[in-house]
Amino acid sequence: MTRQEIATKIPLDLPEFMTLTNWHHPDLAADEKPSDTETFQQLADVIVTGNKTFIIQKK
Repeated sequence: MTRQEIATKIPLDLPEFMTLTNWHHPDLAADEKPSDTETFQQLADVIVTGNKTFIIQKK
């Protein structure tokens, strides 16, 4: 999404904390819980601590 597209949902004056370009989303149809996935565990750590280094970029 562009910043303008995001602005339709979130005010532009709200500071951007982090941008993720890709991630693994759990397969909810296969009963995979977000809390059991590395992506959501890392994201939760970032939100709680404010420390972006908890997100490990895999190539």
